[in-house]
Amino acid sequence: MMKIFDDKKNCSGCYACYNACSVGAISMEYDEYGCVYPSVDESKCVNCRMCMKACPMINTEKRSSTFEAFAAAGKSDVVLLSASGGIFYSIGRKMIENGGIVFGCAWDMKDDILIPRMICAENESQLERLRGSKYVQAEAGEIYRLVKKALKDEKTVLFSGTPCQVSGLKNYLGKDFSNLYLIDIICHGVPGTEFFRDYIRHCEKKNKSKVKEINFRDKLSGWGLNGSVSVMKNEKESKKIMYEKENSYYSYFLRGVTYRESCYECAYASGERTGDITIGDYWGIEEEHPELLKDNVFDVSRGISCILVNTPKGKELLERFGGDIEKIKSDFSKIAAHNKQLSEPSQKTAEHNEVMERYRAEGYSGVEKAFGKRKNMKWRYHWLKRRLKRVLKQHK
Repeated sequence: MMKIFDDKKNCSGCYACYNACSVGAISMEYDEYGCVYPSVDESKCVNCRMCMKACPMINTEKRSSTFEAFAAAGKSDVVLLSASGGIFYSIGRKMIENGGIVFGCAWDMKDDILIPRMICAENESQLERLRGSKYVQAEAGEIYRLVKKALKDEKTVLFSGTPCQVSGLKNYLGKDFSNLYLIDIICHGVPGTEFFRDYIRHCEKKNKSKVKEINFRDKLSGWGLNGSVSVMKNEKESKKIMYEKENSYYSYFLRGVTYRESCYECAYASGERTGDITIGDYWGIEEEHPELLKDNVFDVSRGISCILVNTPKGKELLERFGGDIEKIKSDFSKIAAHNKQLSEPSQKTAEHNEVMERYRAEGYSGVEKAFGKRKNMKWRYHWLKRRLKRVLKQHK
């Protein structure tokens, strides 16, 4: 039997194999943990092995090391609607203004349930859907085929994705295109798409409301890790803050508990990058560049990005389409000091196995129970700690 991978840790769910199969022998199916994997129909497979040639886990194509690094932020107010400094949106808008097209991840609806999906943006309205962080694996569908068609139609193309998605696209294309620019993000890891949708279903059932949109990085309270969720209830739409320490899905994501198996052994969590540029949050900028905040070069409450320039084409990308970006020279080591995924993948802990087995056995309600138990224990610990301090103070 034809198998693309021998262990789940060796599949990133990037959809490159699915796109590479010209005879429709590969389908993408979800496992018991809500993660997607390719399944091969032996009756259709012609053993051409194009799927394996496209796989970024089998073929970790030649990557590039950073030769320039920046602290950066978009010049306009659109930065407030972005996860950090609005770099992707700023470049994408210039790309579209100059007749190009942009591929990235957007929120969409599937069977009336929210889902992250890779789409093509050809105008600013569509580009707006690509803003913001989606802390879940996107359904890529036939996106690589659409990129290839656009390139052959001589369109200038910007593709943004996780490092494994970018690598999968490069393997699928099989050659360089002068009209293709690639952005990879500093990726911590991703929970499965169906795992996320079960979280949404759980929330809707529990709160008797319809989830319309999630913003994992809402800046209403400043740049940080609080999010927001927009819901429809009794024909009225409302927006609620999603606190990372009080939300099971968000908390587990930020602590690296619920990622797919491949994320914990990711070959792309390193200083060698797949994109022409790499973008992410410039965590720790207060420590690494206090002078930029002191001199008001950047407003930390609005969000600040890091940019790693990895190829000559990346330098060209910023020169041609980065006119709306304010950037100041930095250093890879300063950025990597606070973004550990530039040196190593997230670590899998015993809690991962516990939570994911709860999900397999009980669905997302089991995940919520595991989180509630942990949250209650933590609350009791802090309550006892405060109580002990008061008692000791009284007896001094």
